[in-house]
Amino acid sequence: MTKEIIKINGVDCSYGLTRYHFDMWNLHSSDSGTAITGKEYVNVVRPGKKKISLSWTNISTEEMIYIMKTVESGTNIDISFVLTSDITLDYTTAYSGDISGDMKVNNGTDRLWDLSFSLIEL
Repeated sequence: MTKEIIKINGVDCSYGLTRYHFDMWNLHSSDSGTAITGKEYVNVVRPGKKKISLSWTNISTEEMIYIMKTVESGTNIDISFVLTSDITLDYTTAYSGDISGDMKVNNGTDRLWDLSFSLIEL
């Protein structure tokens, strides 16, 4: 059984996950800049904002629909995710970025999909 890596709105979407990538950055206020002395200063408004990029490769139509239903609202998506090596889940609310899906194989009734999207912390 796959360990939970990502839960979206309470649904474990770890099965078949082929790419899991995260970015963290600090949001700066508009008053960050250069002081009259020439020294740079940054006014961090929100440290450690997260973006998680997810991909699944060669999943069935049923699996794609299952995953897509978790992000169809687009906003206020509750996510639990692994961010550290100790495999504990962190929690936040996010919105979904662009969603990309490619049908790779169509042999009559057999269809396999590649699906990817990002979840960006609110």
